[in-house]
Formats: sequence, C-alpha cells, structure tokens
Amino acid sequence: MNEPDRTDGRARLKEIISILARHEVARGVGPDKLVAILTDLGPTFVKLGQILSMRPDILPKRYCEALEALRSDVAPLPFAEVRAVVEESLGQPLEELFASFEQEPLGSASIAQAHRATLPDGQSVVVKVQRPNIREVMERDISLLRRAFALVKKVNLAGDVLDFNELLEEMWKVTQQEMDFLQEAANLREFQEKNPGMCPRVYPERTARGVLTMEYVQGSGVSSREELLAAGLDPDAIGRALAHSYVKQVIEDGFFHADPHPGNIRVREGRIVWIDLGMMGRLTERDRSLMRQAVAAMSAKNIGEMTDVVLALGETKGHVNRSRLFADIDDLISRYGSMDLGGMNLGKVLEDVLEAAAKHQIGMPSGLAMLSRGMVTLEGVLADLSPGVNVVEITAEYVKKSMFRHVDWGQEAEREFYTLLTSARRAGELPSLSADTLRLLLKGQLRRNFDLEIGVDTESILARLLDRLGASLVTAALIIAGSLLVLGPAPWTCAFPYAAAGLITAAKYWKRLRRRG
Repeated sequence: MNEPDRTDGRARLKEIISILARHEVARGVGPDKLVAILTDLGPTFVKLGQILSMRPDILPKRYCEALEALRSDVAPLPFAEVRAVVEESLGQPLEELFASFEQEPLGSASIAQAHRATLPDGQSVVVKVQRPNIREVMERDISLLRRAFALVKKVNLAGDVLDFNELLEEMWKVTQQEMDFLQEAANLREFQEKNPGMCPRVYPERTARGVLTMEYVQGSGVSSREELLAAGLDPDAIGRALAHSYVKQVIEDGFFHADPHPGNIRVREGRIVWIDLGMMGRLTERDRSLMRQAVAAMSAKNIGEMTDVVLALGETKGHVNRSRLFADIDDLISRYGSMDLGGMNLGKVLEDVLEAAAKHQIGMPSGLAMLSRGMVTLEGVLADLSPGVNVVEITAEYVKKSMFRHVDWGQEAEREFYTLLTSARRAGELPSLSADTLRLLLKGQLRRNFDLEIGVDTESILARLLDRLGASLVTAALIIAGSLLVLGPAPWTCAFPYAAAGLITAAKYWKRLRRRG
C-alpha cells in the first residue's frame, strides 16, 4: 500500500484521531458506536462497513446486523465531476458516447453512483461512475487508520477482542475488487454464461476501470407482494424462482451474489434478474461438495460426519479439541433436530456453524462467510415476499437431485474397484495377523496388565471367524457397488459386482461343505 501525501496525510490523520477520540474508542466499541464512527469517518469507511456487514467470520453477528444500516445512499457527485470521470475514462466527449445522459443519478453510493443514459442506437443503459480518486483516498485512509491504531493492537468490541490490522487488510482486499469495474464487468459476463438472461448485458466499448455501462433492466422490484400483484405477477412463484436461482448459484455454480437485498433484484417478464454484481462470493468444487455433505449430515443428524465436514472446510489456527468440537456440533444439531426442514433458517444455521468453528479457532473460507450473510438477507426478502418458501427445503431437494449429476461414473467405478482390491487384500491378511497375535499371546510376549491362556483350538476358530468376516465385508462392498451402478447411466454394469459377490458366497459355502465332509 502506497504512503499517502504527507501534507494531506497529516491533516487527515489528525481528523481520524479526533473522531476516534470523540467516540472514546479506548472504552470499547459497541455496534451502534461502530456505525457512528464509520459514518463520521466518511464515505470510504461507510463502504468498508458495508463490506464488513457481510463477514460474520470477522465481526460478531450483532455488529454485522448493525452495519447493514450503512447501505443507504450518500450525497451524489456534482454532474461536472461525473462528466469528467466518464470522458477521462473512455477518452471521448460525453455527447459522442451517449445520445442522452440524465444528470440526476438513479442512486448514489460510497464508491460510485449510477445514471440512466441512452446509446446512439437508442438502447437504454445504466452508467455506473466511480467517484474520482476514490482508490487513492481509501488507500490513504486505511494507511492512516492503521497508524492511528498502532498503539492499540487489539480493539475491544463490547467483550469481543478483534485484530484490527487483520480487519483492515481484509476490508482493503475486498474493496479493491469492488472498485475495479473491469472486474465487475467480468463478473457479469461469467454470471450471464452460467445464468443466461438473469443479469444485465455489458457494453465493453463503454466500460473502463472507473466507468461501467450496462443494459437498463426494466421490471418490478421484490420489496413487497403488493408491488408484484399490481404488476400481475404471482409473489409465491417469484419467491420460489428467486430461491431456486440463489441455491443454484451456490450449489451448482459456486459463484453467487453476495448482497441479495431487494434493490439488487428485479423481475423482468416473470424472470429474476440480478443487478450490481460488484461483490460476488465464490465456493470451490471441494467447498460445494463438503456443503452437500453438511446438508446430508444435518438431515441425518450425523454428528461425526458434521464434525468432519467442519474440520475439512476450515483451516485450523491452533490445536483443536475434537471432543469439545464434537460436543458443540452435537448441541447445534440438537438445537435444530426437533425441527422439520420447513422450520429451519439456512442463514441462521450457517451463522451457527461459523460461530462454532470460530470458537475452536477454525477459519472458514471467505466465500462461506459471505454466503451466510447473503442467505440471511435472502431469507429476509423471502419472508416478506413469499413466507411459504423455505430455502432449506429447496437446498435439500437440489442436493438430492444433483447428487448423481456430479458423479464421474468411470472414475467412481475405478475407485470402487481399487477399494475392493484393497479390502480383499487386507481381509486376506486378517487370519495370518490374528494367528501371529495369538502366538504372541500364547508365548506370553503380548501382555497389558493381565494374563491370557488361549489354546490352539481357540486360535483356529478365531482365524476362521476373521476369514469369514473379511469375506463378508468384501461381499457387502460388492453389493453396495452394484446398487450404486443400478442408479447410474449404465445400470447393466451392476451385473459384474453382483456376480463377484455371488462367486465369493458360493466359494465360502463350498469350502464349508468340504470341511464338513
């Protein structure tokens, strides 16, 4: 991060210290006080607060909820500054770029504001214009704020201790992405590929790092049922479409809208359209696979599986007491265990999982943290729009339907075959291993605070039992493999594992008959 200008820096640093002193940060910072501080520090910090509201893995949940109040509009730029930014960014006079350009903005935020315009061919567009020098201003402010807190390594947030430098680094990383409109344009193109017709079209010839030109989306908002009913639309159908769209983004695409509040959702000709894709969340294929496992574990109330998923998803920052984590997951599942799926709130479940992980110093992927707040926001929208729609039920349904869609059957068959060979080899070793162990016992070489006297006949019986157990395990594995293949695209392949299981069973019976004879 570059050093700020010395003269401006000193004045701004003095202002920052004055604001912090006025709010008595040394005595602690509660949620409302944090909102007031960021507001007084100016638009750049308002934006940082908006980003933090999406990160319950960094800030306690009550702070995230308080920071949502910072989403309101800020004072717009004078039109002369808007013109200057557009012409400097695109290298042409405003009148040559657009047939018309409304001076009053559609909305004004801390980083940019949006104006409606018309292209020379008559196409209605929205032009998003970044505030001049916003990157330099934010970079300077964060650098100065770090210096202001140099003597205070930790900030007490009403009982929660926070590493302020870590907080600033995370805020700056996310903010840089959102200030790059070329990145937002790339987000729009990627989202369009994955969800055709569900986001505005981008006009690359009129887009630069500080200006983004997009298709103007006409349609209804989703802020209330009455608005949709007035437009002749079914709110419940729209609610289901909205939930399905979001779950698809998360489970199928791993690329989802991180701020799904009503202002970022439109309904055009009965279809959901997502706007303002500056802040997007990502989940890797591994993250999505583990999330599917988590949904299955939660449904089955499988505490061990859920514990394994939390450990696999996160990055441990120290020693994890697995038994305590197991107990906390048990409490979490018990809390929701009496509910049916329709009574659960997925955003709340995710927040509770993140809270349990944080308690054990397990850092979760940033995409999962953004998803938890996104889900909370979306479920709030659905509660007003269509209360009967439940995201948990739709997620469980989607996971169930997509389970086999994500299976590479050739790879699975190869893996199962390798597993069967390994199991068979180990099962074959069991009798000899048990015999060796029994010989040590008979010779008195294997003791642990007690003596055993075992005869040769007992050794022979145990060896036969272990031999049968190994064969039974291999047979069961073959039957399971056959059952999985029945559900696959080539069900006839189930004949092979079924036949192998039959041959093993027949061989065992034949061996037993010969022994009896």
